[in-house]
Amino acid sequence: MNTSVAHPTNGRSVRVLQVTSVYYPELRYGGPPLKIHLLSRGLREAGFSVNVITFHSEKPLCTDCADFDGVPVQYVPWIGRGFRQWPLRRDLLTTAIRHADIIHCYGLYNALCPLAAWYAKNLQKPYLLEPLGMYRPQVRNILAKKLYHRLFTSWMARHASGIVASSPAEELDLDVLCRDRTTLVVRRNGIDLVPFRCLPSAESFRDKHGVSRENRIILYLGRISPV
Repeated sequence: MNTSVAHPTNGRSVRVLQVTSVYYPELRYGGPPLKIHLLSRGLREAGFSVNVITFHSEKPLCTDCADFDGVPVQYVPWIGRGFRQWPLRRDLLTTAIRHADIIHCYGLYNALCPLAAWYAKNLQKPYLLEPLGMYRPQVRNILAKKLYHRLFTSWMARHASGIVASSPAEELDLDVLCRDRTTLVVRRNGIDLVPFRCLPSAESFRDKHGVSRENRIILYLGRISPV
């Protein structure tokens, strides 16, 4: 059975460009790099043509093309410090956008996504904005984040074809950004079930740590950071 997703005009697969400042396998930056990779892999398995454009955090001048689980990744060289990264080869970004049918921008507070949104609008390409839980200013630099929203986030949201929230709470925060033409949807963070397909026996943990069968084991899952 053919599971490819055809373009409505010429029968080819829909080309999706994933734009993110950090990507798999740089997992030390938390869940988003893995989440975006799993989404990219899932889209590819569903028949979409998927490409990723991103920075390499440890190699600022990197312009390599890589492949992770069949997902092509283009690195853009950058200058700056930490997450204050400015792309040096914007032609790589514009070329990728020209060859895409839809652009998906992940995260806020980086230069790559606003540039991608701006180029997408000028090239009349639809794009999605997914803040990854970063919209509500909190913890630190709150005034700077509010200013960023006024200058960049509101503009990106105004011209986006859709905004993706990761929870109902974030959906309420993002509702103020939506206009009549902008769709707001919730897609919760999922779990990659592949590592759980072959689990050890239920008693192996007790045996390894010397826990008696009479004692209960409590598993706590939750956020430890102040956010």
